[in-house]
Amino acid sequence: MFLLASVAIPLFYAAGLMYGQRSNLVTVEYWRWWVVHLWVEGFFEVFATVVIAFLLTRLKLLSLPTATRAVMFSTAVFLSGGIIGTFHHLYFAGEQHVWVTAYKWPIYFFVAVAFWNFVGAGLFGFLINPPIALYYMQGLNTTPLHGHTALFGVYGMLGLGLMLFCLRALRPGQAWKNGPLAFAFWTINGGLAAMVVFSLLPIGLMQTWASVEYGTWYARSAEFLHSGHMNELRWMRMIGDTIFAVGALVLGWFVLGLLTGHSYDKRGYVVEGEWEVRPRETVIGGRP
Repeated sequence: MFLLASVAIPLFYAAGLMYGQRSNLVTVEYWRWWVVHLWVEGFFEVFATVVIAFLLTRLKLLSLPTATRAVMFSTAVFLSGGIIGTFHHLYFAGEQHVWVTAYKWPIYFFVAVAFWNFVGAGLFGFLINPPIALYYMQGLNTTPLHGHTALFGVYGMLGLGLMLFCLRALRPGQAWKNGPLAFAFWTINGGLAAMVVFSLLPIGLMQTWASVEYGTWYARSAEFLHSGHMNELRWMRMIGDTIFAVGALVLGWFVLGLLTGHSYDKRGYVVEGEWEVRPRETVIGGRP
């Protein structure tokens, strides 16, 4: 598998370079990116997995049967998931963008899930969870730093996205007013980010320094938490909280408006400069 992957990497990638002087640039780029993605998912990740397993077995850190099972399982994941994932290229096959436009903001919330999953669960989770870090950081503001961004950032955003996705499907022919949704999305995410930047992260890092220097008892003490700029940083949390709360209220008002009707765009076809399906009408060629 190592040999086959090594040979396939240059050969398969070379297929993306088979164009001539008069080839259409759109066609060239289209196939080049398709090949790149198949190259990455189908060959390069297999190569990386096999070469690492190969080296670990030679260093006697991994048994040959275990390495083989891991390679076969990883390869199956790469091929079944990665190659299927390249079907996003079919977007350029002529599918109208109108349906994506209708689900724009639910999808944005799903994108926010990915962002906070990386930052909140990944970076901030790794910051506090290794044993030596946990010894000094447990119970400080580094804990709610991870908790807020991972819990609401991931599960909260996912819940909001799924809610909007279901609400969008209830009346697919009626256009939404995207202004309140855009405002709610950015203020909720911005408020959460402001909590982190202005308060939780700096306080948590200062407490960590105090914990390492003097002990956890001092980092959690009123003497330390009310000293210097700590009071200001704790009150700075209100900035993010307020922004977040305003966004939540606007989102609640929007959802209520789906019941009363004030959240629907009465024009029914243009939202932020893009065409959306009118009730009982069809969009053809960008015009109703």
